This record gives sequence, C-alpha cells and structure tokens, in this order.
Amino acid sequence: MKKCANKLSQIVVTSPIGNILVEFCTFGLHSVNQDPEINDRNFQPDFRRKVEILDTSSSLKSNQHALNCVHWLDTYFHNSNALTGVSEQQLFCTIEQTTDAPFYDKVYVALLKVPFGKTVSYKELATLAGSPKATRAAGSAMANNPFQLMVPCHRVLPSPSTSGKQRVGNYSSGKKVSVKEWLLVHEGHGLKNGHLV
Repeated sequence: MKKCANKLSQIVVTSPIGNILVEFCTFGLHSVNQDPEINDRNFQPDFRRKVEILDTSSSLKSNQHALNCVHWLDTYFHNSNALTGVSEQQLFCTIEQTTDAPFYDKVYVALLKVPFGKTVSYKELATLAGSPKATRAAGSAMANNPFQLMVPCHRVLPSPSTSGKQRVGNYSSGKKVSVKEWLLVHEGHGLKNGHLV
C-alpha cells in the first residue's frame, strides 16, 4: 500500500450492518471499516437503517472521495442493481494500481473485479492477482483489508470440501462471521448451517 502523509479526516456512517468508519484525505480513501465493537455476539442488522453521516471531523463538502464513498455504501445496501456505475478504484488513496504494485494491492485490485453476488476462493483470488501459488498471501491480504465492503473480502471463500459443500469461512479474524453471512445473503446467496446452498 502507498504511504500518504496527508492529514486524515474521519466520518461515521450509519448502515444496515451498524456504523461504518471512513478515513480519507484529499487524495482518496484510507479505510472503510465496520465499527470494531461489532462482533458475532452483538451484531444486529437492520435493513431499514439508512446510510447517513453521523459525525465528521472535517469539512465533508470539500471531499468528493468521502461523498462518493457514502453514495457507494447507500447504493450497495439499498439499490445494488446500480452498483455497476460506481468506480471503486478511483476512490482509494493508498492502493497502488500499477503492474509493479505490492502483492496485497494486486489482490485488492483483482477483488474489485468480483461483482456483487459472485464469490471466489482464495486460490482463485491469488490467480486473479497474478500469483496462483500465493493462496496464503491472498488470505493474509484479506485479513488486512482496510476497505471492508468496497474491496469485498466477504466474497472470498475457502475452497469447497471434498463433499462439495461450500463453507462461508472466517471474516474479520473470525469475530464477524455473522456479518459475512448477512452480506452474502444480501447479495443473493442461500445459506444453511454456515454453508452456501
């Protein structure tokens, strides 16, 4: 990831999965993450909850990247059919999008191409990022993903078992599996006992 010495600002955005914290500078987003206090024990999704800005530490009106992020989140939760018109890649300050970028960044850029409603395995993601044998490194990139939802790590699943069952796998170091399950159902997947159906 690129280093950025610019001053960071933060907004708190409400959403159906709880508050989302967005950090940004004048050049783009630095992180988009669900409130760290949310976990499997206290996760209470509410699809009726609007995407709205609760709190800001900066003049939001002057930062188009932050405004685009809020719009993207609203579209994701409440008008997902329109997601194709949103270009996530143009929002990020810290993701390098060059051929010689660090592997994590290549993974993030590759994952941006996995559309709403689709999933990939860690092995498939490593292949999309140009390193088919780097399955563990792709998993590590997901564990360190600073852009929850926008770089959709919830769409990355373990390889199916020998019986053909597709487990959902971990999310947020295993602390938010129920969030991952909710997001997959929101994107049209069936779910039963922690497996896609």
